[in-house]
Amino acid sequence: MNRIEFLEQLEEALQGEVSPAKLDENLRYYDTYIQTQVRLGRTEEEVLQQLGDPRLIARTIIDVDGQGGWGESSGPYASYSSENCRKAEPSGSRARRVNTDAWYTRLGCLAAGILTIVILFVILKSVVKLTMYLAVPLLVIFLVLWVVKQFRER
Repeated sequence: MNRIEFLEQLEEALQGEVSPAKLDENLRYYDTYIQTQVRLGRTEEEVLQQLGDPRLIARTIIDVDGQGGWGESSGPYASYSSENCRKAEPSGSRARRVNTDAWYTRLGCLAAGILTIVILFVILKSVVKLTMYLAVPLLVIFLVLWVVKQFRER
């Protein structure tokens, strides 16, 4: 299936079930979304596979629309535009995109955050411990110097 077929199936499933404005809004949203993702480096097939069956999407749109009535540009896509997405890299770019929606990416970020906190804690603990080891001898030296100074002043 390609983008055009996806949009045709979505339109066919929504026809007569939602207002013409809602139909147009959803078709524009999915068309813009697919094109934006392709510009960002994904293949059309990957994007369509992620979206799933257009009839299931239509059923969800119909169900949501039935709860709130027909409204123009008031749904979750009202503020969507391709400008809200990251700019596509130049065609020669070798940048690798990270899927931040994947559970393993979130788990990795959480693990990295915890590891960073642990490392900072260990460093701070070491600095405090070193300071305590040095503080006692330095305090004794300053105390002895102060006592010697007091005796000389008499």
